[in-house]
Amino acid sequence: MNRGKPNIIFRCDGSSEIGLGHVVRCLALADELHRHNACPVTFAMRRDALGVQLCEERGYRVVRGLTPYLPDDGVWLRDLSHDIHADILVLDVRDELPREVVQRLRDEGLLIVTIDDPSPRRLDADLAFYPPIPQVRQLDWFGFTGKQYVGWEWVVTRPEFSPHHFPKTSNPRPIVLVTMGGSDPAGMTAKVVEGFNDVRQDCELLIVTGPGFQGHEALNVQLARSLHPYTVQHQVKKMWEVMSRADLCVASFGTTAYELAAMGVPSIFLGLTPDHVRSASTFVKEGIATCLGYHEDVNAQMVGAEVSRLLGDANRLERMRGRAIDLMKHSGAPRIATTILQEWEQHHDVCQGMATAQG
Repeated sequence: MNRGKPNIIFRCDGSSEIGLGHVVRCLALADELHRHNACPVTFAMRRDALGVQLCEERGYRVVRGLTPYLPDDGVWLRDLSHDIHADILVLDVRDELPREVVQRLRDEGLLIVTIDDPSPRRLDADLAFYPPIPQVRQLDWFGFTGKQYVGWEWVVTRPEFSPHHFPKTSNPRPIVLVTMGGSDPAGMTAKVVEGFNDVRQDCELLIVTGPGFQGHEALNVQLARSLHPYTVQHQVKKMWEVMSRADLCVASFGTTAYELAAMGVPSIFLGLTPDHVRSASTFVKEGIATCLGYHEDVNAQMVGAEVSRLLGDANRLERMRGRAIDLMKHSGAPRIATTILQEWEQHHDVCQGMATAQG
């Protein structure tokens, strides 16, 4: 039977307030499904132009929903699924989309896929994918009838994030990358840079700010006082190339953490939320990163002390690098895409069988 290619909706958001990690992750998976498997893809988004622009620059159609300041009743998402005759809905979003909407779409025949979703919506998914964070096992999964996948091998990163594609460079002095995500809503960049004035070792700062970054004034104040050479890059298009230069990174925990691991960059994390700190504990347990804690509890002196401690232990940095590369040696996007398409084929056959029986 010729099933054709499934029509796929990605529901995600990106903005200066919430960052761009969900959008970047969905784009990596969308590329695998569209460019490598010829599946039609539409993005459904409610947030501001930052996330929309990323998707449109990659050539994807974006349908805008209700303003993000109103509760999401899901009507527009249901209408979109009907208008384009969607087969699969991929949810990677932290919003108020009601569980009942997901239930209804699933009942109507859509294959529901969730990515790293802690909300009750996950219980109505056919497929649920998670990184190896402790929160997953602590959730109540009573009533879940789908399939759950948890582990490093299910982490979505873009294929470019690989030390095999971009080998680690050799630097005359250690380069420490500082990156606080696409927007740095908590203003962590300036605080981290201030901390480097307490770093004893000779090093160079490589500071990356994203498209939503608004803390230039505070950052410039700290750069004027810097005791170390530095470079600032804004809106980097090829982050994997930047990471390949780094010996160590200080970062806000998020999707960037997995990209750093894939590139084998030892890292020091700050958590934008307490939940991020819990997620970062997995990296600490595996010995590929350290975590200073929730950003409001971290001061510049703590940052400087931790950077000094790691730069002073070259053997530990090398162990961290090797372990990270080993954990992330399998690319999650192709694996997830294959799993989604295999599940859809089975799902399609079941739906067709039911329709034939009812006819």
